[in-house]
Amino acid sequence: MLHLDFNPLRYDSVSSLNDFVANLLKQLENEYELPTGNDRIEIRFQNLINGIYQKMGRQVVVLIDEYHKPLLESLGDEKLNADLRATLKPFYGVLKSADAALRFVMLTGVTRFSKVSVFSDLNQLNAVLWRGGSLHS
Repeated sequence: MLHLDFNPLRYDSVSSLNDFVANLLKQLENEYELPTGNDRIEIRFQNLINGIYQKMGRQVVVLIDEYHKPLLESLGDEKLNADLRATLKPFYGVLKSADAALRFVMLTGVTRFSKVSVFSDLNQLNAVLWRGGSLHS
């Protein structure tokens, strides 16, 4: 299982987002004894998912907590918000292209951003929402 929690950091720049995600990916690469990359975060995420799938021979479960925190924190700064969205879109887009290697994906957050362009690449996923202690399709 890959657990990425976006809650611990304040995202005041694209580099703070990239550095934080790169560190998360490095920890996961080390945990699964996979090569640590220096590529962009979306390429590393793709390589991590595929590497775990190939190494374990089983589909991967991905949990992303507070997926929207960088966007929420930058709502007052249009340029930063657009830059963070442009960074997150290909990162989350990996989930669509890695479909064959994925068993289950869950994104958690308190704000609904379903119409924000960061998710346009995910429009073919079957959505499962958590509401009031139960799952809804």
